[in-house]
Amino acid sequence: PRPSVLETDALPAELHSCINLALQSFPDALIIPIILIKFSYVYSKLKLKKIFAKGFYMSLITEEMKATIGVYSNPENAIIEQGAITRFFAAIGDTDSPNSQIAPPTFLRSVGRAIPDIPGSNKVPRVIDGGSEWTYGTPIHAGDIITYTSKIESLTEREGRMGPMLIIVYITEYSNQENQFVASQRNTLIRMPAA
Repeated sequence: PRPSVLETDALPAELHSCINLALQSFPDALIIPIILIKFSYVYSKLKLKKIFAKGFYMSLITEEMKATIGVYSNPENAIIEQGAITRFFAAIGDTDSPNSQIAPPTFLRSVGRAIPDIPGSNKVPRVIDGGSEWTYGTPIHAGDIITYTSKIESLTEREGRMGPMLIIVYITEYSNQENQFVASQRNTLIRMPAA
């Protein structure tokens, strides 16, 4: 006899209700997938999404997130101080340029918060830096006022060995007080649900 209701306390209530509704509607067609789902969930919560993807999968990318693609953040400013340049040279182990008035190229990584706000990102709290590409223009000098703004270029979702991943590509553009192009950064962030 095939069960009409799945009996287990190993599944969360919402999923348990959804599976039972499916079993009651299509008892013969779903018994094997339901067993697989139950086994998979007990084995690994993240694997469940992969098996249960057809029709029931909840995307990590919300409509609210999609609405932010291509929208620039409000501009922010940072005054470049000589002491900050000197400390940055010391931090990267450059002993040849401790009094330089010109900031090294990677200095902008220490200027302000360039990551754009992503609504609903609390669903994917684990963050991995996926790397960045830089384009440089006018050098940065002590005393410069750097203005930066960011926008999300793309949001994609992939399944990895550790579960679902939200891949965010964003661009940050930097200019100085003369409105000269200083640099742009194209960065990739990988965000994942809590373990």
